[in-house]
Amino acid sequence: MTKGRHCVASQFLKGVFTTLIFFTIHCLLPPGLHAQSPMQAGFGMLEKGEFQQAKVFFAEYLEKDPGNPTALVCYGRATGLSGNVQEAQEVFQGLLEKDPANEEFLLNMAESHLWGGDGSSAATVYQGILANNDQNFVALMGYANSMSAQKNYAEAYDYIQRALRVNPGNEQALISQKYIRLGLANYLAAQEGDYEKAKSIVDLNLQSNAEDQESLMLKATIHLLEGEFKNARNIYQHEIKKPLDAYVGWSVAEHFLGQDEKALMVVEEGLLEVSQNGDPQELLKMKLQYVTVLLWNNRLKEADEYVKQVSKENPDNKEVLASQAEVLIYLSDYAKGVQKYQQFLGRDSSSFKGNLGMADAHHALGLDDLAYEGAFKTLVYFPGQKDVLGFIERLNNSHAPAASLEGYLSETSDGSWRRRLTAEGSLGINALLKVWMGATHEIFGDALGEGEAETRSFKLGGSYVLNQKIGVKAVVDVASSNSPNIDFNYVNYDFQLSYRVNKNQQLVFSHMRELQNFNKALLERNIMMDHFIIKNIAFWKLPKIGWYSEYYYSNFSDGNSRSLLFTSVYRNLLDKPLLKTGINYSTMSFSETKAEQYYSPSIFHNFEWFAGFKKDETKKFKLGISADAAIGYQLSDGQGQPAWRTSFEVRKELNRWLIRLHGQYSSISAVSNNGFSFSGIGLTIRYQLGEKPVFYERYRKKYSR
Repeated sequence: MTKGRHCVASQFLKGVFTTLIFFTIHCLLPPGLHAQSPMQAGFGMLEKGEFQQAKVFFAEYLEKDPGNPTALVCYGRATGLSGNVQEAQEVFQGLLEKDPANEEFLLNMAESHLWGGDGSSAATVYQGILANNDQNFVALMGYANSMSAQKNYAEAYDYIQRALRVNPGNEQALISQKYIRLGLANYLAAQEGDYEKAKSIVDLNLQSNAEDQESLMLKATIHLLEGEFKNARNIYQHEIKKPLDAYVGWSVAEHFLGQDEKALMVVEEGLLEVSQNGDPQELLKMKLQYVTVLLWNNRLKEADEYVKQVSKENPDNKEVLASQAEVLIYLSDYAKGVQKYQQFLGRDSSSFKGNLGMADAHHALGLDDLAYEGAFKTLVYFPGQKDVLGFIERLNNSHAPAASLEGYLSETSDGSWRRRLTAEGSLGINALLKVWMGATHEIFGDALGEGEAETRSFKLGGSYVLNQKIGVKAVVDVASSNSPNIDFNYVNYDFQLSYRVNKNQQLVFSHMRELQNFNKALLERNIMMDHFIIKNIAFWKLPKIGWYSEYYYSNFSDGNSRSLLFTSVYRNLLDKPLLKTGINYSTMSFSETKAEQYYSPSIFHNFEWFAGFKKDETKKFKLGISADAAIGYQLSDGQGQPAWRTSFEVRKELNRWLIRLHGQYSSISAVSNNGFSFSGIGLTIRYQLGEKPVFYERYRKKYSR
């Protein structure tokens, strides 16, 4: 996810929306009363924003003249604007009961709904006023603001233009127009992707004031959204006056330009300047941005230690909780990250980064039911937000029905060959349960050319995530094999349980039964193998060190047994693209040596050095590629020889299509199972049958408005 971009955009827009919702219309008092009125002092308090003092003043005045409508209106306004909206509405309702058609009372009631953030109720009252007088300036402006509060910016813009035609140049209407333009421009950019129109609307504000900071901030945000990172950087670096906003935005632009080290320099400079301003809240925000930039630079240990220190200095700050959660996610400690996000959302339930961050963490834990719920909950607060929709689309791609076809060819150095064609379909029943079925046809041959053998099989499988620690998987494969020498049926299966030990480690236990069918000779011997398997998958994020091990104990139907251990220790040298290197060791032994029937040494060892590379498909790089190679030395019953292997994969996505070309070569005897070198190449074509999984509507309806 583009976390930096989200942070800048959401922080900026939160301020804009707050201004829109709580923007108030002044001077709704009857004209001509200000000059000589005994309430003049109270009017002055209202105009200066001294609402609590004004409330006291008009309360005392009403003790002497309890029925005075002007005093009641002023008391209601002072009460509502000082924070008690319900009491203010009770005052206005009392006035309306005596005079239901009074425009002054209706306008104040409508505005009180805006104070409470209820744009819908405000709009209803304003519509009633405009039905009788469509030139009422205050009602036109109020209706525009009520539409803004509901994020209906197109209609809001239409009505603020009408208000300005009635009262050109009105200062309050121009302020509303500015913020409505900002809301409309953000909607067009963030939800419709119409960046050019969004920028043209922001430019209307800048024509009136070329240095308007909120308009410049939104224009920079639009540049980030459209990928014009240099233009965004230029605005943050040269035109934004507030150091906090300038340095945060500038660092985000550098991040998207791929200059994370420069982003760190920018934030370090920003920390120095903001610390001199003496504002503790701004300094805290700058420190939290420093944490984020450390994460971008993969300086995870420093980020972890720094955010812990910031937490000690600010133990009750909700934004620190969000930053701690972000660090935990980078450290792959998703379970604790979820806990921190839950604490954060307890303080700010509508937070973009909190809701989507927790959804992303649940997805990493395999809990896609909670990931869907978190994403749709985010859309309740941010309707149509493109990055949330992109996250949901990625979830959909994992669970939507799909079909694939794979062709695979392999040969060994003794002349044996194998051709396989597999068709498979998968379906997500719900966000935790997936099922699939497939059919395979294989043909086997050898250098002697004494006829071919073939197998046909039908596979049915499923996987289910029980909780964030445990997942299960089962596959049953009903097959038949025949050749001039054989004709028999059999059943393969694989039952697997995975257990997440902690953030660094996962264990996999499985029992697998299969026919030994690496080549025609082995297939015709009709040897069934029962494997009991333990796998250990571990990766420590801070040192970037991984350890993978698997142990097989296998019973053969001919009475033989085998022990096989493979272990690999490696380190990631780069993250993007991924480059890793390490050392592998494997050992294998059979209880009986049956060299004439199949490769079965009494003891086998293999030592190797390997390197792996992976680069994902991006907008600039149109293919996903991965490759690895290893070179080593193997000992088989005391006889040694060099060995090497290599593999590659090229992937290309085209809308719902995925095309994957892969191949491998190995001269390692433990891999080929018969002592000969092995090579293979395959092509897989996958098509996503639907855009959405069958259970999609269940989540959409649950959180639809």
